[in-house]
Amino acid sequence: QYLFAATAEHLALRLQEAQLFIDSGLAPEHIKNPAAVLVTAEYGRALGLPMMIALKGIRVVRGIPFLEAHLMKALAQKRGMVFVEEKLTDTFCTVKARKGDQVRVTTFTLEQAKRMGLLEKETWKKYVSDLLYCRCLSRVIKLLDPGVMYGIEADGPGAERIAADMEEVETAFLVKEDPKPAAASP
Repeated sequence: QYLFAATAEHLALRLQEAQLFIDSGLAPEHIKNPAAVLVTAEYGRALGLPMMIALKGIRVVRGIPFLEAHLMKALAQKRGMVFVEEKLTDTFCTVKARKGDQVRVTTFTLEQAKRMGLLEKETWKKYVSDLLYCRCLSRVIKLLDPGVMYGIEADGPGAERIAADMEEVETAFLVKEDPKPAAASP
């Protein structure tokens, strides 16, 4: 059994199709080769997404696929999440959302973004409010329905633990370690 295909011939055809997609000029900038097309499309398929939507809305950051915020929001809404209130400025974003009888409010601030080193990227320096919105939105979705990123239902007592685990993994890839150990307390 071959990855994404039943036979070697089928895999070869899928790789040719992926190359045609790249050659068409429709591939987003972050999709650089046929393997990236197939892997991204496969992740999207697991979430129930058509290939073109997956290729536009899924990004790989340091080897981990992430849903872009607006795609994550659309999937969350499809699964019954309602976004009750959103406040956005250049210094903070707050999002209040509900799924079933659970309600969560999250805030993400410019100070948090700075501490996480997120403002080192040129794009985020130009679009600070977008950064705050994306982080806040993804956080509230992960708290209410972490299964959105996996195409699974994750309601019940384990859902909050899954969300916390995902936040730890995401933060580990975005926060730079301080090379100096903390000074010991006397």
